Amino acid sequence: FGHIHDISRLASPIAPLVNLTMRLGLDAPVKTLLGVAPERKLSRFASRTFTQRWRAHQKRHAGRTRHTRGQAVYFHDTFAEYNYPHIGMAAVKLLEAAGFEVVVLERRACCGRPMLSKGLIEEARVLARKNVEMLAPFARQGVTIIGTEPSCILTLRDEYRDLLPDDADAAAVAGEAYMIDEFLAKLDKAGDLGIAWKVGAGPDVLFHGHCHQKALIGIGPSMAMLANAGCSAKESGAGCCGMAGSFGYESEHYDVSRKIGEDRLFPAVAAASEATTVSVAGVSCRQQIEHFTQRKTRHIAEVLAERIAPAHVWKARAPEPVPASVVPTPESAAHAENTGAGPA
Repeated sequence: FGHIHDISRLASPIAPLVNLTMRLGLDAPVKTLLGVAPERKLSRFASRTFTQRWRAHQKRHAGRTRHTRGQAVYFHDTFAEYNYPHIGMAAVKLLEAAGFEVVVLERRACCGRPMLSKGLIEEARVLARKNVEMLAPFARQGVTIIGTEPSCILTLRDEYRDLLPDDADAAAVAGEAYMIDEFLAKLDKAGDLGIAWKVGAGPDVLFHGHCHQKALIGIGPSMAMLANAGCSAKESGAGCCGMAGSFGYESEHYDVSRKIGEDRLFPAVAAASEATTVSVAGVSCRQQIEHFTQRKTRHIAEVLAERIAPAHVWKARAPEPVPASVVPTPESAAHAENTGAGPA
């Protein structure tokens, strides 16, 4: 589990074969080897990775003139790359709709969070150093680093400071790392989001926040952005989903994982109508909900991206007009010069 990125990278080129093996239940020996509960289903691999889709997206839009207010780096996590590339593309759509030129560093390393969860500190430190070296040039220029997996992007923001203490570059990267909805909510609060949403009411949404997200950010930005996009959103009211990274996958923790979900989360999902979209921020929550409730989930980036108005084009916000009372006149300027008074 600590090396999930490398395992996924090796499995991805033979995704159809791996997926068929899992669908036919022939992955039992692998589960036993990994200590995975036999009831669990491992994540299917996408036929095309996020990077492949990103390259195609770049090719389609080559040469087009776009309104842009600078760059934003999308730090694509392991699951977005190999299992859920549509989440990454939803993030790209949102950032471009907000006027940013999206940068994807294809050679970025795993964030190191899976290794940290298994006590592989030194191995995680090596990955942290590699990522900081790639991201610091952007962070030092004030370029925001965006993620869609809480445990991934928030590792850059939190644990990297401990893994690389007194490292100015690590601190710079940490200072520019944001969840996608958190960043959009920040722009919106400043009146500078610039995304035109579809007219009319959006879907009813039951949102469940990720524990790492709740600990460092809270779900306020998520709920604010869902409301901003016209969705009628309700929070699950639950604590941990019970998955907690690889914890819920492990045979010895399967029953405990289920009981945690049954406390509040599963009842909340069961009470939601079939028309309600069950939305999450993290892949652990997605896997747990879908496994025990059989309800499909959608990442919040997907929900928001679908609410962008057709033919939307970002336009720079017009500068705020300066009140007439503070606009200097020739008379006031002369008075200030004669009296030695500086500008207000």
